[in-house]
Amino acid sequence: MPVTAKQILEKWPDTFTLFSGNRDKQADLPSSVENPQANSIVYIDNHKLIASICNSKISIAIISDKSAQDIEQSTLNQSITFLACKNPKMAMSLVNQTFFPIRDNRHQPGSANIHPTACVSPSANIGKDTIIGPNAVIYEHVDIGDNCYIGAQTVIESHCMLGNKCHIHPMVFIAHHTEIGHHCEIHPQSAIGTEGYGYATDEQGDHHRIPHYGQVILEDHVHIGAGVNIDRGTFDNTRIGRHTKIDNHCHLAHNTIIGEQCFITAGFITAGSTTIGNRCSFGGRSSINGHITICDDVLVGGASTVRNSITQAGAYMGDPLMTMKDGLRAYASFPHITELRKTVNKLKKSLEKD
Repeated sequence: MPVTAKQILEKWPDTFTLFSGNRDKQADLPSSVENPQANSIVYIDNHKLIASICNSKISIAIISDKSAQDIEQSTLNQSITFLACKNPKMAMSLVNQTFFPIRDNRHQPGSANIHPTACVSPSANIGKDTIIGPNAVIYEHVDIGDNCYIGAQTVIESHCMLGNKCHIHPMVFIAHHTEIGHHCEIHPQSAIGTEGYGYATDEQGDHHRIPHYGQVILEDHVHIGAGVNIDRGTFDNTRIGRHTKIDNHCHLAHNTIIGEQCFITAGFITAGSTTIGNRCSFGGRSSINGHITICDDVLVGGASTVRNSITQAGAYMGDPLMTMKDGLRAYASFPHITELRKTVNKLKKSLEKD
């Protein structure tokens, strides 16, 4: 639905201020800075991009407080209303979720909340206004909270618990005794609570399965992307802290503990018994060795390997792992190594002649 600058200012008076333009200016849709649409609202967290939208036909631009301090109003397009806030990306989340929500496609044909092809155990407890899609399978003694959505062909094994307002997309597997908090989301093709990769090898070299008795526990507001595998613990639980967001195609091995408010991007892999603190971020395809601990407030760059515990907060990258500052210096040197070797060889030959 359309939104005016006035509506935004009135709904979040402590977040937004009017920097310039008409409070009654209306935006009909959100759009990107790179491809601004007519009558749209855009969000700009880089002040260098403000000039790029000044000749466009957008209606409202959200800029940062810092940008508002650094630019002159006279240089702006007067037909665009500019609102300032501390965090334009957070503004995007607030405004778009409130005024431009994505259409809810979860409701199924007919009036029944449980699709007639779904297989739900009589002992399962299904909360109020929860929807269960076609061919979903809910085993015995499963407890699902209110206002949840369980997608088509999803399987939830026995003794699982799901909190309120969880969104489990189609074709998800949730193994027995898994506990999922409130407001969690799991995307298709993910497997939560599968048995970990644990074997004992006998004298003949044959491998024998070690049973896994632990659970997987997802705390509130955890997001799991598509194609993610999270193994349950051998004895102790695998746990993902509240508000942690996990991207597509990640693997978390048995006994992994991840703290609160972490960002984990695509291709991340942990070996078993890894403990990660709060507010950590990991770039794509980063790998973590088993039986190590990473403290709070650590950032690990993409395609890095963490082989040993990290005890000091900061930014790291590479393999072998080094501080981000040292890593950038090292990577900048790599293209020059061939020429450096040639120079060293010339010097060596020159010294040998002398």
